[in-house]
Amino acid sequence: MATKPRVTPMSGRYASKPGNFLVRSVLAVRDLSLEELKKIPGFVRTTTEGVIFDTKTNAQNFVKSDTLKNAREAAIKSRAFTSGAARQKKSSNPKLFARIIKLAEEGKTPIV
Repeated sequence: MATKPRVTPMSGRYASKPGNFLVRSVLAVRDLSLEELKKIPGFVRTTTEGVIFDTKTNAQNFVKSDTLKNAREAAIKSRAFTSGAARQKKSSNPKLFARIIKLAEEGKTPIV
C-alpha cells in the first residue's frame, strides 16, 4: 500500500477481452465489493491484479477517487487493529503466552 496504484494499458494475451486499462491494485479487488465497483464510471471487470476500465481517463479518475482512498485507509486501520489485538493478547496473560511459546519451541504443540 506504500505505492500508488498504476494505470497500465491492456495488451498481449488480454487484448481480446473487454477493457483497455488496468489499475494495478490488489487492495481494490480484495476490499471493494463488486456492487461498489459497478457504480464507478467506466468499470469493466476485475482481475486478480486489479480493476479494468474502458478508458485511461476513467482509470485515472478511479486512482484519484475517494473510493480507493477510503479502502486504503480502512485496510490500514484494520491492520493496526489486528496487530494491536495481538499485542493485547500477548500482554494480558504473559505467563500463559510464555508457556505456549515454550511448548511450541519444544515441538509439543500440534501447530507447526
